[in-house]
Amino acid sequence: MGYRWLRWSTEHIGHRLTGSTQGARAEASADSLFRLSGLPVVKRFPFSAQAWSRGTVQLTIGDGGGFMHLQAVALANTPLDVAVEAPLLDAGNGLQADLDRLGDAITGAVLLLNIGLVAATEGARNLHRSEKAKLAMDRGAAALVFVNQAEGHVLLTGTASIDGTLIPIPAACIATEDGAALRARLGQGQTLTARLGMTNSSAMVEASNIIAEIPGSARPEEVILIGGISIAGTSPRAQPTMALAPSPFSTWRAPWPRCP
Repeated sequence: MGYRWLRWSTEHIGHRLTGSTQGARAEASADSLFRLSGLPVVKRFPFSAQAWSRGTVQLTIGDGGGFMHLQAVALANTPLDVAVEAPLLDAGNGLQADLDRLGDAITGAVLLLNIGLVAATEGARNLHRSEKAKLAMDRGAAALVFVNQAEGHVLLTGTASIDGTLIPIPAACIATEDGAALRARLGQGQTLTARLGMTNSSAMVEASNIIAEIPGSARPEEVILIGGISIAGTSPRAQPTMALAPSPFSTWRAPWPRCP
């Protein structure tokens, strides 16, 4: 049932960006679904948030003899109006060891780095793209071009910011096929220049969390939170990161109890 409603929401509502018309429709739908399901307590908790919205992006690669345009998508919480042109360097997986390998060449350069881990050393642990962005910015990078690892010219649209504020440099995502082509040229010794420009917008918006409660009986004083996507999330190996937007829809599958 949960997957059916999730499919309905994507087909009839579309994106559920916080503060948008679609987001408000998703909130109303979630509220109705909870009530129609017979849940005894359904509450709406309004909040204000700084909402970033994607505008235009253009990524151009030059080799001294010509230019080509690559399909790209701006990552969330990137600058509102910026254009950077600088040498393109392969930063591998974007981990500390990759940046140490490039050294001072990072300053003022556009870095090409993986969202995931590719040919990583044994024991290497990946970082969230926002953490990779922070490491690169601390080393003076001028712009970031992330390579998605999903095949089929798929672009990732998540955030590049650890705390939800706008980062000072442009960051975009390109397909794994385009990333491989650029790396092949860099590996052949070609000198490439990347120009990454974008325009975005940001404004305060109003939205609501929809929360339903199912009172327990065995331990009524305890609270178990199920489902939902929080604005701020953490993992044991990562700093807190901000989600692109809270979502009124999520799907949760309860594990079946094991038979003795």
